[in-house]
Amino acid sequence: MSMISFDAGLVESGDVSVAEQRFRNFVAVQDVPPQKTLFIEVLGEVLVGNPGIDVELSYAIPQGINPQILVLRANLIQKAGLWPQLMTWKPARYFSLLQKYDQYSEVQVEAIFGSETIKVTDRIRLLEPADR
Repeated sequence: MSMISFDAGLVESGDVSVAEQRFRNFVAVQDVPPQKTLFIEVLGEVLVGNPGIDVELSYAIPQGINPQILVLRANLIQKAGLWPQLMTWKPARYFSLLQKYDQYSEVQVEAIFGSETIKVTDRIRLLEPADR
């Protein structure tokens, strides 16, 4: 088997046990009051099998039983044409308006090969200096 090296270490490309390592740099950020339009934005990267695959995050239907967890699906969209079989990190993004502040505490991103759970943080906390 061929070996692939990336941030998470060495992985065998045909190994299904690498599901946890197919997601990286995911963050879920919510806007905070007093803004009138509250939103949530989820950003990250997904490891795909070739550069011709795009990743689209969409609202999952049905959602889970816990209303505090937003469930998203990572849809892999293959572009037409011949693409080299090269493992590639592709950006993924989701944006939605919120009905109220603290509507979600976690986001779960599901894909055909696994899932990732991300805690929701406030946008203002990301901009504040580190704790003293």
